[in-house]
Amino acid sequence: MFFYDCLIISFVLSTLLSAINCHKIEKLSRKKRYLTFPEGSTFSAALCLTAQTIGPAEIFTEAVAWGIAYDLPNDTSKFKSFLYPKAALKRRHRRDLYQRLEKLMNSMGLEGRSCIFRTLCEVGQTLADRRANLVEEFLYILFQFPLENLSLLEHDESWQYYWAFKKGKEEKIESNLEHHSRQKRYLVFPDGASVAISVCTQAQLIGPSFLTEAVAFGMVYDLPNNSQELKPYLYPKFLLKKRHRRDLYKNIEAIIDSMGYDGRTCVFRALCEASQKYFFSPKNIIEKMLSIIFKFPQKHIADIEPEEHLLYHEAYKNGRSGDHRPCQVMYPSCSFSLLEMALGDYSAFG
Repeated sequence: MFFYDCLIISFVLSTLLSAINCHKIEKLSRKKRYLTFPEGSTFSAALCLTAQTIGPAEIFTEAVAWGIAYDLPNDTSKFKSFLYPKAALKRRHRRDLYQRLEKLMNSMGLEGRSCIFRTLCEVGQTLADRRANLVEEFLYILFQFPLENLSLLEHDESWQYYWAFKKGKEEKIESNLEHHSRQKRYLVFPDGASVAISVCTQAQLIGPSFLTEAVAFGMVYDLPNNSQELKPYLYPKFLLKKRHRRDLYKNIEAIIDSMGYDGRTCVFRALCEASQKYFFSPKNIIEKMLSIIFKFPQKHIADIEPEEHLLYHEAYKNGRSGDHRPCQVMYPSCSFSLLEMALGDYSAFG
């Protein structure tokens, strides 16, 4: 009897496995289908406020209405290329941002559209290849207009922004062809040279006029006498990026501490989550900016760097560790996520 039971169980298991394998091999798919509407269809939303007019009769009212209408799609062939391609979404997000900036500058008496064109051109010229600090990274994200797969069916303004940014990049290439460079030169001083700064305050003592009391404060700084020792510390990019982020993280920690939470741990958790979520490709401008803010450079930590750099480095590295633990588990003393707050996923701290 036991033999037959085992035989039946093995038969059932083999049948299930074969069915799963067959399902994997014969997996069916169908072409994407899109929802369209009759030509001329629109979607509208309206808000209407009514009030009874002055008088004895209650049949007369006065109303104020606000409404917005959106044309519904009626032909899929015209918008297939715009259904969630990354470059088109990026262009749309930036176009909406530029239009708001243009209105703001127009209200200040400036030519908003021309100022946006100039900014796009300048960013294409100066920031396309090199960004020295966090502010330049932000500017490049905001005014880097995507050039990939721009369709003739896209909005006319997208083409105008496209040409403004592209013009700056082309002028950058032309200027690079004519650019001459020379080796960096450094200022050094004789061995033992130093610069001193001192502040001295004095007051006359009670008694003879030639007796005075003085208090002095001084600071002495050794001047460089060998350029080889300075080269590793003269504006290396990764050290500047670490310093800028460290200063920003300290300000964030101070704000969170003032709210009664552990600011340092919450920044660690944000660094950990950023390395997990945004290591490959952020989806929009906000996520891109968050990925830059909380992407701590993973260059080797030098001996001269402060201890905070090592702590931030380890927090960012923990997000990509092999054990795949959630960041809230690694940093339990922080009860909320800064990234989710920035993306609007929190209405209150949990």
